Amino acid sequence: MSKPSRHNSEAVESSIPNWVVYALLVVVSLLIAKAVHGALVTLVASGTLAMLALFYISKPVAEIEPIREKSEEDQLNIFHKKYKIGKKYSNSKPSTTEHSGQRKRYLKTLSEEDKRAA
Repeated sequence: MSKPSRHNSEAVESSIPNWVVYALLVVVSLLIAKAVHGALVTLVASGTLAMLALFYISKPVAEIEPIREKSEEDQLNIFHKKYKIGKKYSNSKPSTTEHSGQRKRYLKTLSEEDKRAA
């Protein structure tokens, strides 16, 4: 069995139609494009997340200041001492028997009404 000889002028015909070859090329190129697109989307998303994480990590930490103790040199304390403002600088101590001015006026009107009624 020897191979049949062919002349150079003869065209070899394929058993696969041209449209099948073109369709396979389109499908393969679409799959490659989809893979590249998926990889790009994945890279962009992970890059964005990494950027946000780095911004959050590099944010300065708030420093908590200790509570400042009141000193005698505080300007507000000096003002209060000078003008005797506030409860701790008042000389009069409230007694339980003294009434306020409004209470005194009310009691006075009551006693006047009792005198008128009598």
